[in-house]
Amino acid sequence: MTLLFESYKSSRFLSGLTGDDRKLLESVARTTAYPKGHLIMEAGDTVKGLWVVVEGRVRAVRSYMGSQITVATLGEGSVFGEMGFIEDLPASASVYGDAVDNQVAFLSAADLNSLLVSVPGLAVRFYRALAAVISQKLRETTARIPELMVEEVAQVVQNANTHTGRADLRSLPPSFVEGIDAFKGALAQAERMLNKERKTAEEVQPLVSAACTALRESLQEHVKRNEKLSDAIGAYAFRETFPFFMASQFIDIVYTKPRGYAGDFETINMIYENRPTGDGRIGPLVDRWILEEPHCNATRQRRGTISAHIARLLAARPPEANLLVTSLAVGPGREFFDALELDRRGQVHITGVDIDPDSLNFVAERASAAGVLPRIRLVQGNIIRMATGKAPIELPRQHLVYSIGLMDYLQESLVVRCLDWMFDMLEPGGEAIIGNFDSRNPTKAFMDYIGEWVLIHRTPEDLRRIFAQSKFGERPVEVTADTTDIQLFARCVK
Repeated sequence: MTLLFESYKSSRFLSGLTGDDRKLLESVARTTAYPKGHLIMEAGDTVKGLWVVVEGRVRAVRSYMGSQITVATLGEGSVFGEMGFIEDLPASASVYGDAVDNQVAFLSAADLNSLLVSVPGLAVRFYRALAAVISQKLRETTARIPELMVEEVAQVVQNANTHTGRADLRSLPPSFVEGIDAFKGALAQAERMLNKERKTAEEVQPLVSAACTALRESLQEHVKRNEKLSDAIGAYAFRETFPFFMASQFIDIVYTKPRGYAGDFETINMIYENRPTGDGRIGPLVDRWILEEPHCNATRQRRGTISAHIARLLAARPPEANLLVTSLAVGPGREFFDALELDRRGQVHITGVDIDPDSLNFVAERASAAGVLPRIRLVQGNIIRMATGKAPIELPRQHLVYSIGLMDYLQESLVVRCLDWMFDMLEPGGEAIIGNFDSRNPTKAFMDYIGEWVLIHRTPEDLRRIFAQSKFGERPVEVTADTTDIQLFARCVK
């Protein structure tokens, strides 16, 4: 008889055991067939033992506000339940069958312990193999931490740039230095107007906004005009304006990157909410200015662009046909709820993938409150690992796969890999949409040097070229811009 475990010697766990070891484990294993979606192990279970996926695939999920968030997908030869076996603690996640047909072998702790104490050398080999499994899972968990996500995030190290020693003040353009002095003078005047002259915030806002805009425009102009001095110009602007801009809550969060990168779900949600705040009297005024700047307006508009496109796709479908949509790098997922609110028949079903569990929890909480949880599937996953085949997820073919806040962070080769993955996930006639900031963005220098929110800006021609390098090949790519002419959307049909 062919041994079940003998077929999976490539498994990190089983490969650490001898052939005789695998025969012994098989002799005490109880193998059960599970259909797709069947619960194998429930979070909180105290059943002691190990499971080995013999055939098919399983999905580990954690529940939040009634929503199941997929945290791992395990294929043949994979082990789960090892932490409960070692620590004698309840399971931290539920596990479901994920393929059409699944077979999972269960090794009870009692049977395992009997073997480990009676067979010389087995315990050493067994625990060494189990340690390799735990080490691998720890590495994969570490890869999900945003600060370490070199592949997915441009800003890996918080406040990584130095701001001294760039250039002597005398080498900087005099007009730029004068502009910085004028900015500081205007904000000092605004402070006096608020404190001594008892002016209202509404009366002082135009002065603050005009000064901030003038500085942003001066920085953009001088960086573009003096490429060799761009870093020196940016560093000087940062040092001289830091106390003023960091009084804005939004700019402070963008700069300090508490989640490891500037455009996290909380930052994007602050843009959507558009509720200025900050320290002192000046902080809220600077905050109001930045939240109305072109790049923030563009970010707000992309939410409506996507939800409106989903509505158009829905209108073209028969009333009984579902519309399957996947979002990569979910963020706050506000466009989800806009689209679902317009869908009166319940046809739209959305899968959201993000590396940040708090982003998924945020979406799950809102979905629960809105009563649309059954129509949203949330998956915690490293999108780059998915795109490179290192962390596959099982999805039915989709009608729309989009990403509006990720590609600006990725080098061209990784964007191509993501597009290849999107292509494979689409049914014929399905659409891929990616968003990217246009290279004409007038706030680029401010984002780069004041907020250290560094994105890869691209042109429409860049996006068409990238699509052509992917599996989409020579299919026509429609590139449009929003009303700010900053946010580009590239759309291609499979």
